Amino acid sequence: MPDLGRGAVRGRVAVVLLIAVVASLGACTSTPSKPTSSAAGASSPSAGTCVTPASDAPASAPAPIADLALPCFVGGGDIRPARLGKPMVINLWASWCAPCRTELPALQEYARRAGDAVTVLGVITADARDRAQSVVDELHLTFPQLYDRDRRLLRAVEKVNLPVTVFLRADGQVAFTYNSTPLETEEFVKLTGQYLGVVI
Repeated sequence: MPDLGRGAVRGRVAVVLLIAVVASLGACTSTPSKPTSSAAGASSPSAGTCVTPASDAPASAPAPIADLALPCFVGGGDIRPARLGKPMVINLWASWCAPCRTELPALQEYARRAGDAVTVLGVITADARDRAQSVVDELHLTFPQLYDRDRRLLRAVEKVNLPVTVFLRADGQVAFTYNSTPLETEEFVKLTGQYLGVVI
């Protein structure tokens, strides 16, 4: 009987954690009530990766990803991805990055297939809100988006080019960071299995 009691408690804790994750990311929507313009990055067409434009923010040492909080793109408050307690695929992208636009539909399909097994999160990086929103609308992106105008996450994972995909374990540790040519849906599936141990 004591074992059953502990199992029931663990089950309740798991449910509470899942509700917390859903509530945190549920506030992050993709459709703003009023798009707001900000400084846009320069265009950088490329078949592989795009160099992010210089940031207006003062240079500083990258914060550890565990301590990094970013605002929802639209609505909600700040989110700390490394503290949500779920395996995550975090994709850093921008409207001015041609390879990002190539990769995003594959990520959208991956998110649909992954369901609740993996949390897929977009991070709009060094971009104008209105331009990013036009991509969200055009590609019908439904997974949650955070906004990182100052490239804080990009610096934290010590990358310069976009797109970047971070495979984050449930304990908040970075298992793998991919920074090369655009991924296809099946490649997202393969890397998730390889680095997060989640089979889709």
